[in-house]
Amino acid sequence: MECGPRGNSELQSGKSIIWLGESEAVRSLLQNIIPFEKLPPGAELIKQAPTRLVIRVTLPDGRSVFIKRYRLKSYLHRMASLVHASKARREYQVCLQAAKAGVPVAPILGAAEVYHRGLLFESYVIHES
Repeated sequence: MECGPRGNSELQSGKSIIWLGESEAVRSLLQNIIPFEKLPPGAELIKQAPTRLVIRVTLPDGRSVFIKRYRLKSYLHRMASLVHASKARREYQVCLQAAKAGVPVAPILGAAEVYHRGLLFESYVIHES
């Protein structure tokens, strides 16, 4: 199972993003959406909680995807991310393993982790809907 970084991007805000999985094509479609503070244009809010947000977005290629954003609660949680994988990375890995084992799961397209000053700030996981 290959789940290492597929590429890194520097963002204007001093943050950096690590992409996991899928192809360059999906990454290029998602780069205009992730990361986001406000809902992207045309996004449908599915669920919202203090540390998790789920939206549905139609990509320019016509595919509909669910994007889950996980935010870390505090600086202490950001420090813990130095030794623990992000929720998005764990979900991504579990979905890959489940699919490989024949368990029906929503197709996973990838994940992204956003870092600020070397610490995890938020993470995203993307499923095809």
